Amino acid sequence: FPSHDIGVKQDPNEFLESNHLFRDELDKIVISAGMKRIDAEYRLIVTKSEVITGCQYSLAGSLHYSKHLPDELIGYANRLLGNLNRTPAPIWVMDIARRGNRYNVLEIGCVSCSDIYLCDKQRFVEEVTKVALQEWREAVAD
Repeated sequence: FPSHDIGVKQDPNEFLESNHLFRDELDKIVISAGMKRIDAEYRLIVTKSEVITGCQYSLAGSLHYSKHLPDELIGYANRLLGNLNRTPAPIWVMDIARRGNRYNVLEIGCVSCSDIYLCDKQRFVEEVTKVALQEWREAVAD
């Protein structure tokens, strides 16, 4: 598959929509970067507009589980969600890395194929149920 670097300040939505190589293959994109030291990694379960739940799963390269999510992390994730034109699914997973005091998206994925570690399972089930009922009602109404 073709690969291209996205500049640090380039809007990913703009890149995907303007790059002729990806116009018809938006479901086949992989973005990678060189190796970096990561201080902490977090798993967030998100909807189109908000973080549902999340947890930390790595600290200094080792497994380390914690329910604590820094306010800066939630703010970063909510800003990202507020700028998206589309999402991969109604509920999905976003892994975020912290290096120093900066946060960056590590990867996104399907919630059905992801471990939810110490995420709030009750909140997760409530939100999945709400989204499933909403989608079912919309499908029945059509």
